[in-house]
Amino acid sequence: MSKYTTELRYICESKAGLTESSTDYETVINQSYAQIIHPNVHLYDQAYEPVLYKKIIKHYYFDEIAHETVGRFIMRLNLKLEEILPYYNKLYESALLEFNPFYDVDYTRTGTKSDDGTNSATRTDNLNTLRTDNLNQQRTDNLQNSAQSESMDLFSDTPEGQLSGVNDAAYLTNARKINSSASGSNTGTQTTANTGTQTTANTGTQTNAATIHNEGEYMEHVIGKMGTGNYSELLSKFRETILNIDMMIIEELQPLFMEVF
Repeated sequence: MSKYTTELRYICESKAGLTESSTDYETVINQSYAQIIHPNVHLYDQAYEPVLYKKIIKHYYFDEIAHETVGRFIMRLNLKLEEILPYYNKLYESALLEFNPFYDVDYTRTGTKSDDGTNSATRTDNLNTLRTDNLNQQRTDNLQNSAQSESMDLFSDTPEGQLSGVNDAAYLTNARKINSSASGSNTGTQTTANTGTQTTANTGTQTNAATIHNEGEYMEHVIGKMGTGNYSELLSKFRETILNIDMMIIEELQPLFMEVF
């Protein structure tokens, strides 16, 4: 029961159109919160506005307002929310960031990398070639020869005569003409055998040299734990940063109500 002003629940019941008190506070709050907190008060996420606004009214549902009239209370309540929500909206957004509390390093580094160098190679080859040739050749020849000849035999027994008479066949004691012919056949087999060994040795040195140039872009992503702190310390620090932003807003609205229970 109100002692100095009026409790918030009576204002909600009036805005919900009730003529008497109701124990169904959930229904009362659902039907009245939008008439107490005006639409021009914006939260970071409009879908979360009903959750927070109902939580505020439910927290102070049985508290008396610290104002002479209901109109003044509603005006001061909405003004206070307009003043503090820009700050708390940023806190809500930062609370939505997801990260691993056990990682103290998470960065990405990009750049261009080039490599220059010389590549050389030396090779020595020893080449030995051995070859043996056995050559056998056999050949058979059949040879036939024929020849014909004709000769004259002139004789004079008159030595007193001149030799010119003999040459001219003028004064002859005896004259004879001889014809002769000859033929022959030769058969033979010729065999030739050649055996040889050939050895060739080559020794050489080959050197190859090349200049290498490589260039490209790279990206390095480093994530994990690199510090000296242990996991228990990291978890403890993470818990200290957890904020109940809803309760922070609700506590800032405390001066709007009388601390009478």
